[in-house]
Amino acid sequence: MKDKNEILKTIDVLALASLVAFIVFKKPAFLLLAVFFIAINVLELKLGAKIAELWLKLAHLIGTFNSKILLSLIFFLFLYPLSILYRALNKGSVNMFKNKESHFDPVNKPFDKDSFKKQW
Repeated sequence: MKDKNEILKTIDVLALASLVAFIVFKKPAFLLLAVFFIAINVLELKLGAKIAELWLKLAHLIGTFNSKILLSLIFFLFLYPLSILYRALNKGSVNMFKNKESHFDPVNKPFDKDSFKKQW
């Protein structure tokens, strides 16, 4: 992370998150952590850059977890069983399993030029 503004923004967000955690949980350690982040932001840019880099790596790992593992769990534990249940209960909704030569239904009406303009 090379940009000074991005480093400052990241450390500011960490300090703000620590202050919110202090307000919610009433633990003085979060207040000390917020003061630490603010002091780092003001005094030491190199340490702030290292902390921001570590924080963004952690955010990347969390994003990888969410996109791959969590969404796979949602699919296999919720959507797939729901689709199996739907398929078991609604066998007649789609004419896929009947022994027919075609899956199209015959339409007995005369066709003209206008019927092909708006097919749907």
